[in-house]
Amino acid sequence: MNERNMLENLAAKGVLLLFGRITPEKHEVLARQLLGLECEERTDIVTLRIDSGGGDAFVGLRLSDAIRFAPFPVHGVVTGRACSAAFLVLQNCDRRIAWPNARLVFHPGTCTVQIDSEDGESTYRRGKELWERSLGELSQKSGKDIETLRRWGRDDREFSADEALKLGFIDEILQPPKKE
Repeated sequence: MNERNMLENLAAKGVLLLFGRITPEKHEVLARQLLGLECEERTDIVTLRIDSGGGDAFVGLRLSDAIRFAPFPVHGVVTGRACSAAFLVLQNCDRRIAWPNARLVFHPGTCTVQIDSEDGESTYRRGKELWERSLGELSQKSGKDIETLRRWGRDDREFSADEALKLGFIDEILQPPKKE
């Protein structure tokens, strides 16, 4: 079975994958899958499995919007790591779950701005505004004050699943099923 067929089969079962770098192309695939599930008038839980080192912060925020506006619950499950933009995507899921050895990394978004670019300053300002808004949303969801979150972000703070649970960044640590 090729990768495209595998992704289609998983999506039909309500399982979406956010693996690898977050790119505009990856957003397009996931947004189409979410829209397809919406067209099916799905009402049960959709699971977004995450193992990503992050990527484009602006794309991550667009993906977060697609998740928040989905008419069905989306549960984010970190199977490996959720870093940077993937951390923010996870925070916008209706339920945030991690495997026992998952790692989460929280830091401010970074962007590359061409010095002689006319829109460089506006891109920087927009990124800063989005970071501040993300901090506010994360503060509300986790119960942590914004200054603490800002300090952790500057430190590129990494959390184990246990730490993330205690700090309110995930809702549950999934345990493997008992096998007979």
